[in-house]
Amino acid sequence: MLYIAGTIPIDGFELSCGTPALNGDDLVLNGRCIPCGMGAAACVSAALKTCGHLNIDPPKVILVGDCGNSGGSRELYSYLLEKADFKDAAVLTMHYIMPIASMMKKVMKRLGKYKNMKIVADAGSMYAIKAAGLCGRADIMIPDMCELSFLADSGADHPAYIAKHLINGYEIDVAEAVRSIYAADGAPELLIIKGETDYVVENGEIKATVNDYNNPEMEAIGGTGDTITGMVSAFCYAGVDRLTAAILSLKANRKAGEDLKTSDRVSSLVNNLTRVFKENLCNWSGACYSEKA
Repeated sequence: MLYIAGTIPIDGFELSCGTPALNGDDLVLNGRCIPCGMGAAACVSAALKTCGHLNIDPPKVILVGDCGNSGGSRELYSYLLEKADFKDAAVLTMHYIMPIASMMKKVMKRLGKYKNMKIVADAGSMYAIKAAGLCGRADIMIPDMCELSFLADSGADHPAYIAKHLINGYEIDVAEAVRSIYAADGAPELLIIKGETDYVVENGEIKATVNDYNNPEMEAIGGTGDTITGMVSAFCYAGVDRLTAAILSLKANRKAGEDLKTSDRVSSLVNNLTRVFKENLCNWSGACYSEKA
């Protein structure tokens, strides 16, 4: 099973667990509608599209509202620490959450008992794992270029505090940053680095780059990186090897967003995924699908 845990910026949205569904531009969970561009909802929406295409069970989610006061995040940490049961989990994806290193340390210690479960970390969860010094406990992390510099700076506990030598103007030396990350004590097995050119790094080696279907206008559309996280989580849950899962997710995300304008929302990209998968996935990888009877 694929589990996705994270926060959404809706005040008063109580912690909810269940199997979501898509309804137009909204994610529906336990009868409540969540715009699919809000917080972890974009990640969940892309995972739903991917699971549907591959004819596998949809993800189970754990979502809670947090508008920045950390209350929902603390509730989510406590749930993961005290109540969540992942005995049937193949993949756990942790997404938006207030980065509280002390609580993440406890959560990661508990998750260690699920030996066969892959951990995918993005956004605030990635920050918290890094600040806790536990990057090596994650299987996949998905930074953008700024976040890559954060991971490479052993002294930083948040992306706002990065050593200046790691950034040359707006240019980041990806190879040097990767070397710094993997020279540290503990690093994720796979890094998916989002940028004008995307990089896939496995055990410290750049294995692939993706730069086709480049559309700069996607940069201004919130959630278009979160959809990568949802797709790679679903592909890994389906049994696709992590390197292939990363490359497929990056290509599909770019293809689904190649015609978007800055006025569009991430729901447009999500709604394009089914067509993109049907037209390209088999040729890209052999990961073909068959229609349900």
